[in-house]
Amino acid sequence: MLKVPKNIMIAYLFAIAFVQIAKGAPSTDDPEEEVLSACQLPKDVGDCDKNLTQYFFNSDSEECEEFTFGGCNGNENKFDSIAECNEACKQENEDKSNAYRMGFDQGENPNARFGLGFYGYPNQKPYGPIGHP
Repeated sequence: MLKVPKNIMIAYLFAIAFVQIAKGAPSTDDPEEEVLSACQLPKDVGDCDKNLTQYFFNSDSEECEEFTFGGCNGNENKFDSIAECNEACKQENEDKSNAYRMGFDQGENPNARFGLGFYGYPNQKPYGPIGHP
């Protein structure tokens, strides 16, 4: 039998454990995360011929839109009402794309790419050493 030094064996076992942990599946315990990821799915009219009016979130237009669902299969990006679609998808999408909600807006400041800009709203004075008028 091949004799392997103890420290190499331990390093090998740690490497195997690290790879196994890194490959672990993301948790889907939070139902809100499942709905939000469903909002990013493309429209899927499904199968069958029931012609049901449903709504999906169009991530290109960032709006909930009506479509005719066949009644079978499809994906999770379908809602019974436009209000349900907006509640599940539109607000979260606005939160992600609205710089004011994130606390930073580059406004008219050309130095914003260097981390200088406005906090809050564009009518506030810029901050940072180069951003002052």
